[in-house]
Amino acid sequence: MARDALEMPTGVTVSLSVKIGVPLSKSRSYAEQPPTSLMYDTVEDSFASLRCRISDRVQAIVLRYDELQTAKKVKSTLKIEPDFLVLVKPSLHTKQSNFTVVHDRNFIDTVKLAWTNHCMKATPGDFALEVFVYLEKIDRNPQQLHRATTSRRAEMAARILAVDRERQPGPATLEYLSSTLARQVAEPDVVNLPSNATIRQLEHIDDSNADIQRERRQRAAASMQEYREVRFQINDDIVHMRVNVSDLRSLLGLPGYDLYAPFRAPIPTTAPLDNISDCDHNVDSD
Repeated sequence: MARDALEMPTGVTVSLSVKIGVPLSKSRSYAEQPPTSLMYDTVEDSFASLRCRISDRVQAIVLRYDELQTAKKVKSTLKIEPDFLVLVKPSLHTKQSNFTVVHDRNFIDTVKLAWTNHCMKATPGDFALEVFVYLEKIDRNPQQLHRATTSRRAEMAARILAVDRERQPGPATLEYLSSTLARQVAEPDVVNLPSNATIRQLEHIDDSNADIQRERRQRAAASMQEYREVRFQINDDIVHMRVNVSDLRSLLGLPGYDLYAPFRAPIPTTAPLDNISDCDHNVDSD
């Protein structure tokens, strides 16, 4: 009987290798050697069930890989995507770039092709379907936050204010939002701003501050007027009369300026670039 006419066995040995890299690229690194083996029944099993078992084996391999990396004090791991690709090497000399990505529709045909290529060898030996999964190496503790530098906060504040919205955030709210968004690694959403309890408290602070500033402006404008309105009670009736401010101050012995201290916005300060020598706490070596 010719080798290409041999009937494919029902039970197929699957040789699973996990390589480090991107699918269909040249990779020489393995997560673990030698490959792990599992059985596939071409009649009873489906590709979905095989994929589940492959997923379990891949997770176990990654766990062992992490243990070895931890022992070597290497801070890297392999990222398992939920929809990772399963690739088959259909013949002995197939390059990695020509591996077949298998799924429900083409898996059986790919197995038959691999079996046919195996039978065409001069010394076929035992048949094993070579299956590969590629995983990318990532940092085990990736950076979760950016530094909220002055430039990043200023950029976020400008982007927040550039969005046309019914109510723009006040100074305290804007400072908090710009600092929070500046720390995000992913692209921040400057359109849909958060509305949690902290934001509501800051909005209340901004509203109260706006009322105080409005009252101060009105008081400052009124202090410049020569005559001010004063209430008098005459025969149980409240009468509004305008009096001279200078005369009233002179009668009451008040100074000629507003007794309310003006509001001065906080002045930001920059830290020194170089550390200052601490000569006050030096210990005498004598």
